[in-house]
Amino acid sequence: MIRKSQPAEPHGVAGAVLGWLMLALNRGDNERALQLLDVHPDDHILEVGCGPGQLIELLEDRVHQGYVAGIDLSEVMVQQAQRLNARHIATRLVEVSQGTVSQLPFEAEMFDKIVSVHSFQFWPAPHHDLQEVKRVLRPGGVLVLVLRRLRRSNKAAAEVNGIAKAYPNNDLHALKAALYAAGFAQVDIVGDKDVIAIRP
Repeated sequence: MIRKSQPAEPHGVAGAVLGWLMLALNRGDNERALQLLDVHPDDHILEVGCGPGQLIELLEDRVHQGYVAGIDLSEVMVQQAQRLNARHIATRLVEVSQGTVSQLPFEAEMFDKIVSVHSFQFWPAPHHDLQEVKRVLRPGGVLVLVLRRLRRSNKAAAEVNGIAKAYPNNDLHALKAALYAAGFAQVDIVGDKDVIAIRP
C-alpha cells in the first residue's frame, strides 16, 4: 500500500512525533475554530481530520448533553486522539474513528456543526467531499474550515512535496464557489494573511 505524505496521513514513529507537535502548533487555531463554532451544550459536532484530538478535548468541555465525533485517515492520529479523550469516550459523549471524508460513516443531517482545522487541503476530492460534509450537516448547520494559507515563496515547494493543493489555500474565489456548489447558502471568510476561517 502506498502511503501518503506524513502531513496528509501521519504514520509510524515520525507520524506519532508529528501528532505531538500538532498539539503545540495548532492550539491557537483550534481555539479560534472553537470560538467560530459558538458551541452549545446539546450540540452534535463532527471534526474532520481530528489529528491528535486536541480540539475534541476543547469541545467536550462545552458539550454536556450532545455528542462529539472525530474522524481521521491516520491510524496513528486516531490512537492519539482516543488516548487523549479516553474518559469521555468511555461515557459515549465522544467517538473517534478512522475513516475518510469522502465517505463519512454517519447518517444524513446528524450534526449541528462540522469543523476541520488544517486538513481541508488534503481532502482527496474537495468538491465531492464538501457535498458529503453537507449531507451529514443539519439544515442551518455551521461548517468551519480553518486553513493555513501558503506564502508565495513556499507555494512551489509545497506543491512539489504534495503538502497542499493550490486552490484551497490560494484561490479563495474558487473555494467559495465550491462551497456554494455544494449547497452552502452563505460563506464568510475571517482571518489574516496566514490563517483564514471559512464559515458558511
